[in-house]
Amino acid sequence: NVNFTNIIANKISNNYIPPKKLVIIDLDNTIWGGVIGDQVPSSIKIGDESPEGRIFRDIQSYLKMLKLNGCLLAIVSKNEEKIALNFLKDKRKTINKSDFVTYRINWEKKYKNILSIKKDLNIGLDSIVFLDDNPSERSEVMNFIPEVNVPDLGSSPEEYINIINLHNYFNFKNISSEDKNRSSFYIVEKKREKLKAKASNYSQFLKSLNTSINFIKLNSENIDR
Repeated sequence: NVNFTNIIANKISNNYIPPKKLVIIDLDNTIWGGVIGDQVPSSIKIGDESPEGRIFRDIQSYLKMLKLNGCLLAIVSKNEEKIALNFLKDKRKTINKSDFVTYRINWEKKYKNILSIKKDLNIGLDSIVFLDDNPSERSEVMNFIPEVNVPDLGSSPEEYINIINLHNYFNFKNISSEDKNRSSFYIVEKKREKLKAKASNYSQFLKSLNTSINFIKLNSENIDR
């Protein structure tokens, strides 16, 4: 029985394989229907205006759920950055620019952009899941960085979520409050790095953080931390 086998495999992986930490996402025909650089924004399928639009809205809701449960989201897309980022403000969407810790929207090879993000976030390649509707892009990433998890999404967007779930990448049963705040931590860390780059010396950088220290007593709620 295939379902029984999957259940046993998932139980084993939950105990021995750490959940993935970062999902890197393509844009066109992956989280919305259409190519933003070739179409007027109103023709992009993304909301309640069509059955296809509702499918992509559900995909975005799924990604939002991953973020709320401690998974980081990033973008790697072959697009004009200004056009793509502007469309991320579209009110029909469930997911927004602020939901992503970083992005690489350019015409560079995607595996190079993934390696750049890996270095930027200091995260293991085997902790990354890459989602892209284009089989040639998936194949290239699997060839150059086989450690990255690349599910075969197929050609039917309505099956994307089921296909991702079959791989059991995410174990939400053991998520801590620190895990859920991981995305905010990375965003704050990136801002801190920018401040550090602007500061003329390290002392000035430390002062710019306006850090305050609070002392609290050790108790049963904070002892793990």
